Amino acid sequence: MIYKIPAGIRRILIGGSAGSMEQVGRLLRDLRPDSTPPIVLLVHIEGGYQQTRLCEVVAQMLPFPCEVAQHGTQLEPGKLYTPHAHYHLLIEPDTNTCRLFDDEPFSYARPSIDLLFGSCVGQGAARTAAILLSGANEDGARGMQELHASGAFCAVADPALSLFPTMPAAALKRTPALHVLNPVRLGT
Repeated sequence: MIYKIPAGIRRILIGGSAGSMEQVGRLLRDLRPDSTPPIVLLVHIEGGYQQTRLCEVVAQMLPFPCEVAQHGTQLEPGKLYTPHAHYHLLIEPDTNTCRLFDDEPFSYARPSIDLLFGSCVGQGAARTAAILLSGANEDGARGMQELHASGAFCAVADPALSLFPTMPAAALKRTPALHVLNPVRLGT
């Protein structure tokens, strides 16, 4: 089963950590850049966040142009964005503009999935799809709970099929009503 992106979505936020890159490839392989809203991909990478390397990996797996988001970057449909190293990334929901800030780690992470997801809580939530993949920590569970309560489309990878189930399992524990992607695939 391929999960359809709900109509009216203006941004797709994807968070993950250990074991999530294979899931990213499966999740996005059926999407076409010409019919996909902007995608923001925040994956914790061991040994420090290397955003240019993440774009190289994405380019080998998917047909989406990948760009490292800068402060003030306007998100464009059909593109995939990754956070700048060691900066938290927030999205201005009304304008789909990126804001970066340098602060202490949040949920033990910088960049933080919780902060990325939380930035679209409120009136921007109904136009947001958020997906949490494999990971060995709980970053993203709190932000996903807030997004779901605000009306966003929220889904997690099936913990039973995740190499590191802690991240999606923590989100399901906080918000049992989340969509569980099994298999991990999206379509338009």
